[in-house]
Amino acid sequence: MRRLSLALVVLAGCFTPDLGEGQVVCGTGGECPPGYACRVDGRCYHAFASDGGGGSGGGGGGGDLATHCDRACPPTSMCSAGVCAPPVGAMMCQRPQDCPNSLVCDEYNVGGMTHGYCTPPISGAQGGSADACSAPGYDPSCQTGICAQDNKGRRACLVPCKMDDDCSSGKCQSPVTQPSTIDGAPAGMLKFCTN
Repeated sequence: MRRLSLALVVLAGCFTPDLGEGQVVCGTGGECPPGYACRVDGRCYHAFASDGGGGSGGGGGGGDLATHCDRACPPTSMCSAGVCAPPVGAMMCQRPQDCPNSLVCDEYNVGGMTHGYCTPPISGAQGGSADACSAPGYDPSCQTGICAQDNKGRRACLVPCKMDDDCSSGKCQSPVTQPSTIDGAPAGMLKFCTN
């Protein structure tokens, strides 16, 4: 009996349960079980998880969960503290016209709020201003990598705007209802171009 107890103790010390990704809520101060780390959504993920496939900027991925983003970061952006950080030195933007021709106005979580920055488009993506997309959320067919939907169910690749003249379609809609957040920052104050 004593040998069996000792064997169970030894085996228990070697057993690492798979708690899944995001299934466990972080404890006070961001504590998680061994082998897991707390992300910005307040849930625990494997500490060896890679980033969301970061853009050409490298995207982190060194095994630290603080570098695990929910989306593939746009080119020249990097995953930092669980969110895609704007490219270093990028100009802020509120509409497509604020960016040079080769860049798109993409949204980032900066200080818990969405802010636009001029960014290279997602590689190979064709979807631009008012172009249709299949489902709200992260969409690699959109140049900004995000498909938006308004409260009337209209969907388009997210191209932020302030007024109708900002859009090639002539229609600047509000609000973005889906996705409700971009990298954890509320998206409901954003307007976007639709048909």
